[in-house]
Amino acid sequence: MFGNYLIDKKGMRISLVLVAIFMIVGTFSKLLVNNNLWFLVVGNGISGLGRNIVINGSVKTSNKWFFPKNTPIITSIIVAT
Repeated sequence: MFGNYLIDKKGMRISLVLVAIFMIVGTFSKLLVNNNLWFLVVGNGISGLGRNIVINGSVKTSNKWFFPKNTPIITSIIVAT
């Protein structure tokens, strides 16, 4: 998957910067929905790429930074936000 590949090859920092860029561009694209419906479709696709990185990165983050018994709780909190 795109998120796993990016996190493994480029690291967490670059991945989080790309998540922020994807989410910002996707959100601003969705704001133009009054002009054309395709802005909404494209914005959802771009935001979906960012969300893919967040979901895959949450597992790797919780495994790296927290104790093994806490990883399911931390992963669910990250994904839910």
